[in-house]
Amino acid sequence: MRKTLLFVLFSVVMATLNAQTQKDTKVKEYQRPAFAFTASNRMFLERISIDKKSTELHFSVTEPGKLPDLETSIYLVADNNRIPCVDVFVSENKDSVKLVFRALPASAVTFDLVGFDKGWYGIRTDGKGYISLVQDRYDDFHAGESLPEYEAVGDTAYVVGNIIGFVPDEIQSYIFVTQDAITGLEEVKIEKDSIDGDFVLYKQGLHNHAVYSVFSGDISGDFWFFPGYRTTVTVDLPAAMAKKYKLEGYETVGKEVVFDGPVGDLSQVLWDLTHMDWQTVIGYESVLETSFEEFVRIQWDTMQVRKKKLLQSEVYNNRQRQLASLFAQKEYIRNIISYPQWLKRSLQRARVSNVDSVYNIKIKEYTLKDTHSVDIELFDKNSNSALWLIRDAGILPYAVANGLTDNPVARWMSDFEYSQKMCRQISTEPFDDNSEQWDSVAPQFMDKVRNYNSFIRNEKARMQAEKIDNVKVCSVPDNYQGPVIDYISSQFKGKVLLIDCWATWCVPCKAGIRQIKDYKAEMEGKPVAFVYLTNGSSPYQEWSNTIMGIPGYHYRLSDKDWNTIPNINGIPRYFLCDENGNVVMDVEGWGKNSLERFKNKINELLNDMKQ
Repeated sequence: MRKTLLFVLFSVVMATLNAQTQKDTKVKEYQRPAFAFTASNRMFLERISIDKKSTELHFSVTEPGKLPDLETSIYLVADNNRIPCVDVFVSENKDSVKLVFRALPASAVTFDLVGFDKGWYGIRTDGKGYISLVQDRYDDFHAGESLPEYEAVGDTAYVVGNIIGFVPDEIQSYIFVTQDAITGLEEVKIEKDSIDGDFVLYKQGLHNHAVYSVFSGDISGDFWFFPGYRTTVTVDLPAAMAKKYKLEGYETVGKEVVFDGPVGDLSQVLWDLTHMDWQTVIGYESVLETSFEEFVRIQWDTMQVRKKKLLQSEVYNNRQRQLASLFAQKEYIRNIISYPQWLKRSLQRARVSNVDSVYNIKIKEYTLKDTHSVDIELFDKNSNSALWLIRDAGILPYAVANGLTDNPVARWMSDFEYSQKMCRQISTEPFDDNSEQWDSVAPQFMDKVRNYNSFIRNEKARMQAEKIDNVKVCSVPDNYQGPVIDYISSQFKGKVLLIDCWATWCVPCKAGIRQIKDYKAEMEGKPVAFVYLTNGSSPYQEWSNTIMGIPGYHYRLSDKDWNTIPNINGIPRYFLCDENGNVVMDVEGWGKNSLERFKNKINELLNDMKQ
């Protein structure tokens, strides 16, 4: 009897151990597992298989045959451990790939894949979808408040941010530090970079500013800087990717970007509206049948529908809804102002013959005088609350054309525009400290303009001190109204002229400048001139430093003059003119044969001059 009991007990123990062993070695498989994000658009992670011996990742290939580099170092990172790849399997049709790694640490909740088609990050070992770690915080905050009057409460604005799901050295995020609209200088400073997922930006000055920011996972929008305010922002990359790929649980994910602070709710609505398509809602194929009057009617009706929807939004609090309504009106005005550009672009896309002739006929209908202007709330005489979303003088022409200048917003834009004009003049020649010009600068812009005046004066002194005789800084007269290429070519009659449209941030532009350097030295003393055009997209100090090493004539153009360059859709762009100022070559882009082409044509023109 005792032996029988022992046998039964032994059998139970063995069965239990066997069951436990089977449980421990059971493979966990998850279909379409959640992940934080990836920079890839060629692969899709279909399944993960995890057990105590190995981890397998199964990918489908978006374009069969177009595989990533499988020879590179591929590994997983989990709980600070590096787990190597031990095998790679490619299907016969090259439409799928399986990666086999050693086992993950038992404690791992997520892991990252490095070195495979730009990396995959934040893969969960339980296969569950990500739920946003941040939620909308403005359900009740400011709920019943009206949009307040605008007030700059200091001269420095901060945006303090945190990136959830950040992987050092692997996640790409960009904060496009746009230039100040008055001076053209980069005035948003980075106090702390996002090397660990946190960043701090600040901007000095007494006017609003916004930088367009882009993060992995197709997260993009404007960070607004309000003078004297500190705004915090949380960027949730896992939530963004859960929504993008419709992963499990994405329906309950909150906002991918959430703002906080005294005016964080206003920053939130301005960020959100960045994503809406506010451009003209008329297809280019209808351009010939659409009169300007019809264009305005469609814009107005569309804006009214959008405005109504925003005012009824349950997502926003009361003051957010009011700001969103004003934003819709501003975009309506912007579409009216940009009608000439829409018309020209639509005629070109519709492949209309004689684009210029048709444009010249249809543009005669265009006017900024608008019967709807009386219903525009932006220009309220008794409130400046619309200044929360005004950062330049872009819609001032509409206000002037419709007699809407006796209000805080129009006056602010007029002061802003005058300060811009002052800075353009200063770029050519700084003013004396006691010049009468200073009397017309508005108090909120005075420090900025005076500081810019000192900056340009110091820059010019520095450039003169370096005594580089073959670098000349030139300018186009403020009162010049024609195409800038015509003006510049008229200044170099009797010479062959190569005009180079470039920017300090343009890699192909700088490659062309570098490759043509030796040829320019060969042409020294001959009737050949090299002219370089850039605009405000090149930061002033970077531009002034860069041109010190580029012999030639340099023009820093206003947007007005830059936009007169024919079909300037990209850079580098080159115009080669003969001795009479006629354009004989118009080339976009720099290629491996560009230098030889220019050499041959310049030599041909020089030979013609000798005959």
